[in-house]
Amino acid sequence: MRITYKKMETDQEIKGKAFVHFRAWIEAYTGIVDQSYLDKRTIETCEEMAVSTMDNTIIAKNGERVVGFVQYGTYNYGDLENAGELIGLYVLADYYGMGIGYRLMQEAMQYLRDYPQIALFVIKDNQRAIDFYTRYGFRFDGQEGMTQIGAAVARMVWKRKANMTEIENMTEAAVPELAPLVAQFRVTLKAFKGITAFPNENEGASELKEYLEAGFPVFTARKEGKYCGYLVCRVEEPCVWVESLYVLPEFRRQGVASALFSKAEELAASYGEDTVYNYVHPNNDGIIEFLKSRGYTVLNLIELRRPYTGERLTRKIQVDANQFDY
Repeated sequence: MRITYKKMETDQEIKGKAFVHFRAWIEAYTGIVDQSYLDKRTIETCEEMAVSTMDNTIIAKNGERVVGFVQYGTYNYGDLENAGELIGLYVLADYYGMGIGYRLMQEAMQYLRDYPQIALFVIKDNQRAIDFYTRYGFRFDGQEGMTQIGAAVARMVWKRKANMTEIENMTEAAVPELAPLVAQFRVTLKAFKGITAFPNENEGASELKEYLEAGFPVFTARKEGKYCGYLVCRVEEPCVWVESLYVLPEFRRQGVASALFSKAEELAASYGEDTVYNYVHPNNDGIIEFLKSRGYTVLNLIELRRPYTGERLTRKIQVDANQFDY
C-alpha cells in the first residue's frame, strides 16, 4: 500500500474528500455529538464544503481513493494574534494506525510554517483526537465553548519554540528552498572522490521531484524558518536505507542530523526492523563517526563496480585481506 499526499484538485478528489468528511464524522463522533445532527448531514453538503476549500485542503490517497484530508488556514477569532489554524483533520477508520494523520498534520504545518502558533478546536469527549494532538505538541489553553452539534469543544494551541529544530516530511512546496542544499550535497560527495564541481540548483530540484514521484520518504529540518538539512530514505520492505543525509555546515553540531536520522530509525521500526542501512564514502569521516556514535559499527556489504570511462582512481582501500581502488 502506498499513500500519497497532495493538494485537492480534481472533481474525483473533491468527491473523495466529501465522502471522507461524511463517513469520518459518523465513525469518530457517533455517541459523542447530537445524533440528530449526524443524521441531517449529507454527501451533497460535504461536496459543497469541499469545493469551497480547495485552496487549503491536502488529501491522502490510497491509489485513486481519498482516505483522509486536512484543512488549514489563518486563525480569525481575534484573541490570538498571528496564528494559523488546523481547521479539520480526518482519516477513515480502516486506515487508523498507519501514520496517515501524522503525515497530514506535517503537510499542513508546512503550509503554516510562517505562523508562530497554531490553534485548533477539539471535541472534549474525543479522547482519541486529544491524545493525537497532544503527542504532536498541542496543549489546552483554557478556551472552551459549546457548538451547534451539541458537543463541548476546547481549544488547543501549538507554539513554535525559539531555535527549535522542526522535522517535517518534504512537500512539493519545499522543493525550491531545498534545491540549494541538494546541489551543495552533490558537490560535497564529489569532493570525496577528488572531483571539483559547482552547485546546480536545477539538478537539485529535479532530484527532489524524482524522490517525490518515486514515493521516497524525505525528511527536512528547519530552524527559525530556514531549511538547514534533509534526509532521503529508500524502502524495500522491511528494510530502510538512508540514501542521503546532509546538514548545512553552519547548523552542524546542533542536533539536526540526529533529529533527521531518528525519523529514519522510526520508519525502520514501523517495519519491525531495529536498524537502518547506510551508504557512505569510506573517507567520509564525519558521517562515519556520526553513525558509530549511534551504534552503527557493522560493515554490512561492499559495493563494487567497474571504473567509469576516464575516471582517475588515486587511493587504495584495504578491507580485511582485500584491497580496492577508490
